[in-house]
Amino acid sequence: MDRRTVQLTLWRVRRAAHGLSWPAVVAVALFAFDASFYVAAVRPALADNQELVREVERLQAAGAGKRSAAPNPELDLAAFYKALPRPADMPDLLRRLHREAESQGLEVQKGEYRPLPDPGGKLRRYQIVLPARGKYPDVRRFLAQAARETPGLAVDSIAFQRQDVGAPVLEAQIKLTLFLGAEG
Repeated sequence: MDRRTVQLTLWRVRRAAHGLSWPAVVAVALFAFDASFYVAAVRPALADNQELVREVERLQAAGAGKRSAAPNPELDLAAFYKALPRPADMPDLLRRLHREAESQGLEVQKGEYRPLPDPGGKLRRYQIVLPARGKYPDVRRFLAQAARETPGLAVDSIAFQRQDVGAPVLEAQIKLTLFLGAEG
């Protein structure tokens, strides 16, 4: 477009707008906004939606052959028991817990470890009480890392205590249960 055409177009728009009432100007402005919003946001979102629908259909078609006819709870339970650590691994698991706590900046004092009876007899449970000193974010990171890296570990409770309100270091009493598979 040359300069003269642009000037002529602007003059025509001004002339047309001059004769409009303010409600008509608002209506034209809203229409222009709506059209630009549709082109800028709605049309790309519709294209993304179509792409996601195709991806879902592709994944459903790929997964249809992998599904079994019916879930087998016995196999799932056997896989669960097999994934649990063995009682012989207990010393190594405790050393790993202490290393993880120290790597997160916690000072772990002497912990308590005791076996708990299991009425069903298919699991062995150990209650672990770890008194630790450190900062609150360090305790959170330790618990997240321990839960992620130690199969069969469950957090029972945590108690915090500070010497002063503003003290960055706190005393934590962490109670955990470690589930172990049966021997054999």
